[in-house]
Amino acid sequence: MYDDPTSCCSLSHRIRRFAEYERVKETEMKRLSSINSSLWVSWIQQYLLRHNSFWDVREDGKGSWIWRKQLKLRPLAAQFIRFEVKDGHTAFFWFDDWLQMGKLLAVAGEVGTYYLGVSRSARECVPRDEYGCDTVLWKHSEDNYKTHFSSSKTWDQVRERRDKVGWSKSVWFPQEVARYSFIVWLAVKNRLSTGDRMRAWGIQQGCVMCEERDETRDHVFFACPYAFTVWDKLAGRLCDGNIDPDCSITLQFVTSNTLRIMDKILIKMVFQTCIYICGRREMTDAIRKVSAVWINQLSSVQGRSQVC
Repeated sequence: MYDDPTSCCSLSHRIRRFAEYERVKETEMKRLSSINSSLWVSWIQQYLLRHNSFWDVREDGKGSWIWRKQLKLRPLAAQFIRFEVKDGHTAFFWFDDWLQMGKLLAVAGEVGTYYLGVSRSARECVPRDEYGCDTVLWKHSEDNYKTHFSSSKTWDQVRERRDKVGWSKSVWFPQEVARYSFIVWLAVKNRLSTGDRMRAWGIQQGCVMCEERDETRDHVFFACPYAFTVWDKLAGRLCDGNIDPDCSITLQFVTSNTLRIMDKILIKMVFQTCIYICGRREMTDAIRKVSAVWINQLSSVQGRSQVC
């Protein structure tokens, strides 16, 4: 489901890319090219395609929401599907890539059907009954097509690559709590609703923990005396007193340190929990809340290690 966790692209961009990719998958688009792969495909071919090519049918508003989305994604899906013609009863002459050169209609133009005398809905390409049924191939990499679908190979081709960021291992790691990682990710990207950002909306908001009027991301994590006390009390011993109120320095230490493996995991868990609690401005007994969450996480990590 994730884009490269070290990517510096926005979460909304990642979700949008993932949604596009999920709609270009074998279980829906590739199966449409098969005659009798499922009852759903048979119904689509009978009532929506009416035995025309999936690549040629018009967007007339009929069908379900997901069907209409499938139609809109045809240009993207066409880059991944190729036919290996055998009996010639499945592949469409003009619209399926059976010559490894794309659609013939795009090569010959609309007048090609007139000059060759082949209808738009013609299926028989180069029939070779002795080899069995036509085979639908899915693109795994450049010039590498296989009969099965691979989600990882497809995603690797459609996703947009960005430069890796050093702080990713402090946000995304196996022992993370998803909602905590999300808040930490927002904090690192400076997208939390702190006072300096809220002023752009005409809202005056100070720090509710120390009443500082100029509330910023760097103030909350952990220049604020209250937030720094929480961080110091919980992480001081793990860090051997190497505690700094500067957000960038703290993030760099959590990401790159010389602690033991278990201590590395613990410092990340404490860091994320402190960010989560302080980010939500839960002032009342914050140290107790963070400690309770930390103990639960530690028990979970120990339980998984015993199972392994």
